Formats: sequence, structure tokens, C-alpha cells
Amino acid sequence: MAQEEKIEGTPEAKFREMNLEDFKDLSSAPRRRAREAALIAAFHMDIGGGSFEQAAGWFEDLGLSPENQAFARALVENAAKDREQVDAMLSKYARGWQVSRFAGVDRCILRLAVGEMLHPIDTPVTVVINEAIELAKKFSAADSAGFINGILDNVYAHEFSAAESEPEK
Repeated sequence: MAQEEKIEGTPEAKFREMNLEDFKDLSSAPRRRAREAALIAAFHMDIGGGSFEQAAGWFEDLGLSPENQAFARALVENAAKDREQVDAMLSKYARGWQVSRFAGVDRCILRLAVGEMLHPIDTPVTVVINEAIELAKKFSAADSAGFINGILDNVYAHEFSAAESEPEK
């Protein structure tokens, strides 16, 4: 009888060892890789019910520099901080769709992007929207990029660009 190979360590260590192979195709561009890691963490929390600290623990394993770990952490924290406000905006511009009915990956991408619009992290909004579209192309269904682009364009145009053009009093 052949003996089964044992993986030593905690369940979390086993998960990391078995799943790091799945993450080998993440972008080599540091900021995009950080956004991909933030999406993985947000998805883990939203769909898997896992904790933020557990998900954020993977950032180093995914090869993020300390600076980009902080960036990914900020993206996830900002999306979660104002989740009700973010979901209200998404519902408003999804025209008849409830956020809970969005595909899980799309919901996480949209929350990350709107969270970044609410709490800018030194990135122009056009880049935030483009990065969200690129995440959708890589991680979601074929038509998700257009869906995400449409919602984010509307959120930005109606919720943010008017506020930016108002003169200060």
C-alpha cells in the first residue's frame, strides 16, 4: 500500500501551499498585482465568509512589496468601510438589479472601485475604472467588463464629477 503524502502544518498553511499555484498567473505589474490581491481578499471575505486578517495574510505570499500590501489593504478596507453607501450607489446605477444578484466577482470589483473613488489613493478615476475593467476581463465572465464599465462610468459621472466641478465656498 502506498502511503499518502502528508502536508504538515495548520489548515491555513495547507491551504496556502495548495493554492499558491493558482495565483501564479497574477500580473507582474506591481500595482495591478496588488489590485488582483485585493480582489482575491474581497472575494474571500464576501463569498467565503473569511476574515480580512486571514485574507490580508496572503498579500506577502502573493509577492506584494510592503508598499503594495498597504495599497491592497487600503483598497479592501475602503470598500468595506462604506459598504452600505457603495452598494446604494451600485444599486442606483444598475437599473433594476440588486447588488446581491451581481456575480460575486463583479460585486467585489465594483465595491473595490467605488470604495477607491470615495477614498482616493493617489490614482486618477479613469485609471480606477480601467483597472476594474481589466480585473473583470481577467477574472469574470466575457460580458462583465462592459457591465462594470457602464456602472462605474455612471457612478462617477453622477456621484463624483459634479462634486469635483462645484466651486468651493
